Amino acid sequence: MCRFLLGLIVDIRIPNARAGATCQLVRAVRGLLDFLYLARYPVHTTKTLDTMEGALQLYHKNHQVFIDLGIHNDFNFLKDHFLNHYHELIEFFGTTDNFNTKYTECLHIDYVKEAFHSTNSKDEYPQMMAWLDCRERMQLHVKFIQRHFLQANTISLPP
Repeated sequence: MCRFLLGLIVDIRIPNARAGATCQLVRAVRGLLDFLYLARYPVHTTKTLDTMEGALQLYHKNHQVFIDLGIHNDFNFLKDHFLNHYHELIEFFGTTDNFNTKYTECLHIDYVKEAFHSTNSKDEYPQMMAWLDCRERMQLHVKFIQRHFLQANTISLPP
């Protein structure tokens, strides 16, 4: 995708592009970039949220050009769908400061990949659930022991 955007900047002809594809591509990219810049605002008003929603609609109205140019096969993926929920999530939870997928990716690695590797790859889902249950119980037991040890050391006996 980046090489096509660079082509727009330096005015290079896009191969296999139909008439009007360049304009549609510019609109789609502008809509997406405007949406992303607006979503990063530290403070939002109804006007900024409406502007953000308008930019997203501009992107959705024109993103078919990526399929037409062979840049992408379809737009049936989670991150594209999640853009539709930014408006309501900002209203419910506030701005998107420090919003990224790093934490969920780490949890995925810790809890799903390790659990899967502990199975024998046959009927893995119940085995993964048992492994996760065992791991959570061990963590709770360690916390219980630490709490009990801490309480035992802080209580002083009278002379």
